[in-house]
This record gives sequence, structure tokens and C-alpha cells, in this order.
Amino acid sequence: MDFKPIETQEQFEDAIRDRVDRINKKYESWTSPDKLQEIKDGYEQNASKKFEGYTSPEDLQTMKNNYESQLETIRNENTSLKAFQLRSKVANEFKLPTEMVSRLQGSTEEELRADAKTLAELVSTNKTVVLPLHGGSTGGSTDKNAAVKELLSQFKD
Repeated sequence: MDFKPIETQEQFEDAIRDRVDRINKKYESWTSPDKLQEIKDGYEQNASKKFEGYTSPEDLQTMKNNYESQLETIRNENTSLKAFQLRSKVANEFKLPTEMVSRLQGSTEEELRADAKTLAELVSTNKTVVLPLHGGSTGGSTDKNAAVKELLSQFKD
């Protein structure tokens, strides 16, 4: 191919047209940017229709986090209920009043039993003494003697 100088405007336009035609022919099978945008929009529309009823990954992560926190709360409640149940069981075995259940200290059953035993001994030594009321009967001295004997018998136990 020999070089021919361009001398007229027509020759210049023909050369440019030939060059543009060659480039267009080269990229003829390629998709234009406008066509690509159309394809992309169509795909996104079809995909959104296809997955319309599904949960998004972000929503799934939020749900997972909520379930994990609820599970942790339930586990904590379960642990505290088991501990209270164990304390109640030990308190019942040692015949402690229900008010004393929360006062039991220890994390294992053995520790709770030892504490309950100590509390049971303290509660049993602090018996309440019921003083007899004066009944107002005519034999006042014998009633007083019987009341004093009853009182003394309570202290002996």
C-alpha cells in the first residue's frame, strides 16, 4: 500500500469514512453501552420479581442477632431458675422457711447443703417462746404454777 497524499476535501472525507467503516465493522458484534444498560435493567427487574418473597441478607442477619439475644436471655433465665429450684429443694430438705431460700449461699448443691444445715441449726435454736395468758380462773395460784411449769418445759427442749 503506497502513500497517496490527500489533496481535496472529498478525498479526506472518503478516507475518514473508510476508516470509520472499518472500525464499525470491527465492533459490529459488540453490544453498545445503551443496550447493556437495557439488559442490566431487565435482569434486575426479573431478579427482583424472582426473589420478591425472600428475605434480604441484611434482614436475615438482623433476625439472627435478635434470635441470639433472645436465646441468651432465655439461657440466663433458665440458669437462674435452676439455681432457685436447687435452693428451694435444699431449703425444703432442711425444713427452712421459704423466706430463707434466697439467703442460702453457694454455687453447688454441697455448698448449699452446708449453708442450709447451718441456717437450720440457727433457726431451730431460736425457738419462739409462747407466754401463757392469764385465763382469769378462780384458782389463780395453780394456774400460775402450771403456766410456769409449761414455760420451763419449753426451755428444756
